[in-house]
Amino acid sequence: MTAMTGQLEILAAVGRELTDAHSLDEALATLARAVAEATGATLAVVRVPDTAGGLPSRGVWSTSAALSAELEGS
Repeated sequence: MTAMTGQLEILAAVGRELTDAHSLDEALATLARAVAEATGATLAVVRVPDTAGGLPSRGVWSTSAALSAELEGS
C-alpha cells in the first residue's frame, strides 16, 4: 500500500464517520482528526468565522489532551 492509498483510505473512513456526527462541532472535530492522521500532524484546528468577525476554533484534535483543551477555548 502506498502512502497516498493510506491517506485516501483515512479520508474515506472519515467520510463514513461524518454521517454519524450529531452536531457541526462533532463533524468538525472528526475532520480535524482525519486531516491530522492523513498528514501525520500532531495538531489540527478547524476555525470557522462567526458573525462578530471572530475566528473561533470549532474542531480541534491533538496528540496532547492539554493542548486540545487550550485550543478549544480559543
